[in-house]
Amino acid sequence: MFQKISIFLQALILVGISTAFFLSEKKQISESEKRTLAQWPVLTDSTYFSGAYFKGISEYVNDQFPERDGLLQLSNKIRYQMGIHFEDEIRLVVVDAAMEQKNEKADSLEVSSDDFNEVYKGGLLIINGAAYTTNTGSTAVSPVFAKLLNDYANALPGVTVYSCIAPLSSAYIPAKSYAHLNGKNEQTLFAIRDNLQPGVRFADVLGELNAHRNEKLFFGTDHHWTANGAYHAYVAFCKAAGIQPVDRSQMNYEKRGAFLGSLYDLTRDVSVKEHPDTLELYKPRVNTESVAYSESGFKNARKCTLFNGATGYACFISGDQPLEKITTSVKNGRKACVIKNSMGNAFAVYLVNHYEEIWVVDFRYSKHNLLTLIRDNGVNDLIFGMGMYGAMSRGTIQMMRNLGFKKAATKPKEKVSVEDQTAKPEATKPEKETP
Repeated sequence: MFQKISIFLQALILVGISTAFFLSEKKQISESEKRTLAQWPVLTDSTYFSGAYFKGISEYVNDQFPERDGLLQLSNKIRYQMGIHFEDEIRLVVVDAAMEQKNEKADSLEVSSDDFNEVYKGGLLIINGAAYTTNTGSTAVSPVFAKLLNDYANALPGVTVYSCIAPLSSAYIPAKSYAHLNGKNEQTLFAIRDNLQPGVRFADVLGELNAHRNEKLFFGTDHHWTANGAYHAYVAFCKAAGIQPVDRSQMNYEKRGAFLGSLYDLTRDVSVKEHPDTLELYKPRVNTESVAYSESGFKNARKCTLFNGATGYACFISGDQPLEKITTSVKNGRKACVIKNSMGNAFAVYLVNHYEEIWVVDFRYSKHNLLTLIRDNGVNDLIFGMGMYGAMSRGTIQMMRNLGFKKAATKPKEKVSVEDQTAKPEATKPEKETP
């Protein structure tokens, strides 16, 4: 009798699971894993005889299993609880082991125009619920980036060009065995400094951050720096520019939370999830108006704000826009143009203290001609304010070069590694744009 009941229950469970599978909504994208899910494969002679069709069915079933995201989270939690975890333990998570083994230059950064968590390859350290990248830059690529700034300075007489590059979170791993990574970050950034021509100014962001290394400079679940870290970068810029930084006591403070960022998305680590980040903001007491433009042209401008209502890092300058114009109540006639990736968003907000007008250009998305933009709008300062990922890839350096020295900057569809492209100046005369 017991055996019959057992068989009946097993059959009932199988029928229930099968019914739930066929009736459940099939998803295109997994929000938790940040990837496209497998879809039902197309049956052809080629896929049938190669076995790809049946492999596709297996992948489809695995990806579209009912309540898959919840089960994955439960599985991660069980695995975590089954282990023994100590305070100050250090665990290395390799995001893509195959790519890590192929990477001959450990200090090289593979980046592209896409979001960080879609392209990061390599190791992540997890210490007490916080994740840290392990890359440190590349002294071999630093001169290529420096040459880019030199070329813009030569093309823009009368405009002051600044290098304001952020280090990586690897510089602040709280473990003695990884303290040497701070020095490698320094070598990369100083190699930029040492290759800049006279007149191009270097902001020692790392040095300023080092003076405050006991503060929270980077998020624990996200690869971006905090508003506090970005503030110290702003102080470093002010020192390079010879201007007086505004103290945070003269700004409005706000705290938001909690959120989980890109590094949690990559690791799905339970300990990281249990230590979400909060967002602390320091808002300059300056009136601002912001508009965002599409990747080319100045039509259909959209209103945006210096700080939007987002809980996470996306709150700064309303996230990543191809081109954004910020007009302030500081009527001193000074104008700046900031070339940035997402790390520049939190940095740019502090510049409203010193400029009447700020043009923020995201080199990953913009196709506006940079030289024309600067000349037509009387820009005084050109500031390369970004995270090291943007400055350490020949591909992204080429994208920034294309903004000024090529008629149409083309955003690559493929991932671009450090050694993929060589940055060479284009002799093409830029077209004129009028906002």
